[in-house]
Amino acid sequence: MSLTKSALAALDGKDTARALATLAEVTGKLELIVAREPTLALAGVDVRTIVHDLFANTETIEAMTDEALDALKHGEVQQARHVLALLASEIVITVTNIPLASYPAAVKAVVPLIDQGKIEEAKAALQSALSTLVEERSVLPLPVLRAKLLLKRAEPLVEDGQRSEASNERL
Repeated sequence: MSLTKSALAALDGKDTARALATLAEVTGKLELIVAREPTLALAGVDVRTIVHDLFANTETIEAMTDEALDALKHGEVQQARHVLALLASEIVITVTNIPLASYPAAVKAVVPLIDQGKIEEAKAALQSALSTLVEERSVLPLPVLRAKLLLKRAEPLVEDGQRSEASNERL
């Protein structure tokens, strides 16, 4: 993905030699991936993690929930969405993938365009290839993760029939 963007930048700067060299590198890497894993449909090329952590008391959460419900009752969906977004307490993991069935061929198809001097068409084709990237998003709720962690920590204490007073307090 970053190499494809570098090739685009080279084309913007009218440096076709650098663009071709970069595309050759992209093509080589993609062919290597496909050769190693012929059944792989998507190849991960980027991972981003965002943590939204909510520190609020029960009263604040209830008030914001009521505000969102009130907004929905009045047809103010965007306002409700904004209020609910503030209540997020989660980890969002986004993985960007290259579709191996189409992306390598799309990159290769750009080379003849560059050779023919059709730079604007080549840039458009690269932009089109980049638009085929697939993002997969996973959302992990922090309250659930924290509860599981606390339960895991408590498990040995629960199983210990000879708990000390300190263990009882920790439990």
